[in-house]
Parts: sequence; structure tokens; C-alpha cells
Amino acid sequence: VNMLGFNYRMTEVEAAIGRQQLKKLRSLLEQRRDNVAYISDRLAEIPCLEPARTRPGCEHAFYVHALKYDAAITGISRARFIDAVVAELAPIELRESEGVKVGCGYVKPIYLQPIFRNRIAYDESGCPWTCERYKGSVSYDTGICPVVEDMHANRLITHELMRPPMVRQDLDDVAGAFKKVWENRGELL
Repeated sequence: VNMLGFNYRMTEVEAAIGRQQLKKLRSLLEQRRDNVAYISDRLAEIPCLEPARTRPGCEHAFYVHALKYDAAITGISRARFIDAVVAELAPIELRESEGVKVGCGYVKPIYLQPIFRNRIAYDESGCPWTCERYKGSVSYDTGICPVVEDMHANRLITHELMRPPMVRQDLDDVAGAFKKVWENRGELL
């Protein structure tokens, strides 16, 4: 999308539903945290994966569960590894059309998005980068954040397979898929 800003206004019906859903927030977040702790323990057995950690004194909402992947350990690209994991899992019931929610990377780094790369936000003139009041100079070149770019392109794995209403058996299936691919990685070479 080549525009700045979003319209997040909601209707009265959406607001009423949201108010009721917020009453469940604390228990849903706790279940996510418990599920992430459980699956992280199971995935920690796989040498090419490093589950995300939460800093002491902080709490995480775990919109997604992030893992760091090391292709040097497996000899397999992250994409090939994830394709094999996805092939081992069934889509979530009632969300089958979405496929299995395990992916490579996350959102492309913001400075690599077209709005910044092309420097066109409001109109064809290039505003705000070409506005007379703007006196700065900024780079959106590839390479300015090498760690972010490497994580996005090669190392980051995200999944949603820890959210409520998933139970231990579901989490065991997810961890089992990762473990099966790890144990049979030689077949993917």
C-alpha cells in the first residue's frame, strides 16, 4: 500500500463485541504464555531452532511465536525446512482455507516497503520527502539494518500454533512436526 496511515475506526457493534472480548483478555494471554512456554521447551530440543525469550521483568503477549533458525546447522534453507514442517501439519479447523500458520520471516522491514523506497506518500510529487520544509536526508537502502534483513530473509520463523484454544495435544503435534523434519533433514538435501 502506498499511503500513510490507516483508518481504525470501528462501529458501535464492533465496539460492543470488543468490550466483551476484553473481559477474557487476561486469561487468553495467560494461556498463550503457557502454551509458548510448553512448545518452546519442546522445540529447544532441536539444535537449529532457538525459541524467543522474554526479558526478565517483562511479559509478552505472543501475537506470534518467533523462532530463530540456523541453516548452517541443518544445511537446508529456512524455506525448505518450513515447507516440510507445514506438510506435516493439518490446517486449523474452520480456518482450512488459510493453510497452516507457520511462515518464513514476518513483515518486510518498514524501510524496504515501497512507500519509503519510492519516496511517494501523499502524491506523485514525493511529499513529504520533497516538501520545502523538509531539510533532511535519509537512506532506505538495503543493508542499513543487516541484522533485521538477515532475520527477515533467512532466520526468522513465526507461527500462530500456540494460541487458544490449542491444548497440549495440539502443541505436541506442532512440536512433533518440527522434530520429524529435524530428524529427517537428510531427505531434504
